[in-house]
Amino acid sequence: MLLPSEIDKITDVINSHFVILEDELIGEIADRISKVGYANIVSLNQANILNQMGLLNNDIYNKLAKATEKTEDDIKKIMNEAMITSFKRDNIIFSKELVGDLKISESLMQTLRADVSRLNFDLNNLTGTTAMTTQTQFLDAVNRAHLEVISGAKSYTSAMIDAIDRIGNNGIDVLYPSGHRDKAEVATRRAIMTSVNQTNGELQLQRCQEL
Repeated sequence: MLLPSEIDKITDVINSHFVILEDELIGEIADRISKVGYANIVSLNQANILNQMGLLNNDIYNKLAKATEKTEDDIKKIMNEAMITSFKRDNIIFSKELVGDLKISESLMQTLRADVSRLNFDLNNLTGTTAMTTQTQFLDAVNRAHLEVISGAKSYTSAMIDAIDRIGNNGIDVLYPSGHRDKAEVATRRAIMTSVNQTNGELQLQRCQEL
């Protein structure tokens, strides 16, 4: 059994990678917006905008790859440590009824490894959608800035600053297959919390069946 505070700690450590990733992606969008330039904003130069979007896409995938590698390493380490802690705590309870040491069977470790793989898969699916949502946010920002500048509502500089501020304040979205959107931090935290709780429950049930 894991305590709620221990589950929160696991979630915080793993999710910290995605918080950093989100900040980096916001920085990339802001950088690409600024590089579109005044003339291209006013004329809505599609060639230049698509070029910047392509460069943004490459940067996003590079950052996703690095974040995924770090996250997978942490998930394996932290989940293993957490479940061993849980096993030891359960042993104190079980040993009151049973004689002898309770060992961690290979089938339990297989279940743990499978759940770790499932969590990695779920997180990769979630973060994979950010490549598409960041491009959408980039295009929306450019189009809005274009309208604001040509209408005279804002100067080019003000439109750029406001576009970057909006992205910074709103954060990066994660897109579910259903079409539902969530903030990246919310979506990844939910996935991690759900997986840790399910894994803990599965292993406890399996241990009881092995007794």
